[in-house]
Amino acid sequence: MPDWTWVFPRSGLAADLQLYSSRTTLGADNNYNKLSFSAQKALARGPHSLLAAIEVQRKMGGNELPDDEFIAFGGFLKLSGYRTGELVGNSLHFGRLVYNYRIAGPGLLDGAYLGASAELGRMGDTINSVNGQQTARSNALYIAIDTPLGPLYLGAGRATKGKNALYLLIGKP
Repeated sequence: MPDWTWVFPRSGLAADLQLYSSRTTLGADNNYNKLSFSAQKALARGPHSLLAAIEVQRKMGGNELPDDEFIAFGGFLKLSGYRTGELVGNSLHFGRLVYNYRIAGPGLLDGAYLGASAELGRMGDTINSVNGQQTARSNALYIAIDTPLGPLYLGAGRATKGKNALYLLIGKP
């Protein structure tokens, strides 16, 4: 997903649409088209906030994506039970719902949160599955502190097929 300008949003909507077209007639090595779309919406009431996000990435047309354009996915809040970039394919359909509870408001730090996520993703034409597609569900629990240096997360993720991961992350996931 794009690098949003907000760390722990409490309201608003953001969307990003990108179309890529590579053409050998313009000097590229391969002909291909790729679509990338993401959106997220934040709502809050009191110390509670909810963030819904979707992301779609896929090849368009009949030409295959070159190896360097394959989509790598996985990691904290991006199918949290999987390692960062563990799932690789040429299409992605992903959605997540994140709940944050503010346990400390702005003060010395910019806030502290307890959070949980529910994530669902489908990678198409994956290089590491038997049937070429892989659907995964994942959840995460975490504590986060919004520091002047950026957010600090300590969390755990669990996904289908017994995948688990622990995270200590400084910066935006």
